Amino acid sequence: MNKSMTPIAVIAGITLIISSAIISRLFINVKKEKEMYIRVKGYAAMDIKSDIATLSFSHSSKHAKQADAYIQQKKQSEIILRYLSKNSFDTKEIDTSMITITKVFKRKRDTGYSNWYTTTEIDYFVASQNFELTSTDVYKIQIISRSLAVLNKQDITISVNSPDYMVTDLKQIKFDVLSEATTNGYKRATLLADNSGGKVGTLISAQQGIFQITGPNSTETSGSGYYETTSIDKTIKAVVNLEYKIN
Repeated sequence: MNKSMTPIAVIAGITLIISSAIISRLFINVKKEKEMYIRVKGYAAMDIKSDIATLSFSHSSKHAKQADAYIQQKKQSEIILRYLSKNSFDTKEIDTSMITITKVFKRKRDTGYSNWYTTTEIDYFVASQNFELTSTDVYKIQIISRSLAVLNKQDITISVNSPDYMVTDLKQIKFDVLSEATTNGYKRATLLADNSGGKVGTLISAQQGIFQITGPNSTETSGSGYYETTSIDKTIKAVVNLEYKIN
């Protein structure tokens, strides 16, 4: 009897090994295909109130002479500061910039043409100054933003911007809302799994979705997030994307 293996035996052995590997891989794939997953979105919303507000406005004066423009601006700025003081604004809540002077040059029209051009002759000087109010009394900011225009009756030129209302402890609030959204997502997954004869298993993945701060009853949305600052009352909304294994 020949002790060495014949070519036929070698081929048969290799074929058996390959077949075993294929069957093993097939078994693993079938097992993986039997694993079920569920993807859900968790949602949460929380109504909050702004706890700090800012208001910026500018004041300007113009005069034919530079010195007179500065003096007039200085006097009118003092009137503005007294008005703010009467409306309960402390000096710590008021930030003022330095007075700046700008030259304004005369403009003339080309003879026989409709085009205008700027000359090198000074027409007048404009003195301007910026103010910014910051307060934790958000309603005080709201009221002053609507009443500053009354100073225009005293020939004080004021341009008032819209106030900004913000939330200082946003980090903790965001954590709380995301926690609620995650709980909501788990409840949704449980409801769907129970109704289909399964049980929610291990959390496979979790991603934060849209997080935004809007005004009350707002339908504003943004994929990159949204922070509304024009309303005192706000609603924080959060969405999370969750994937669970189903047992």
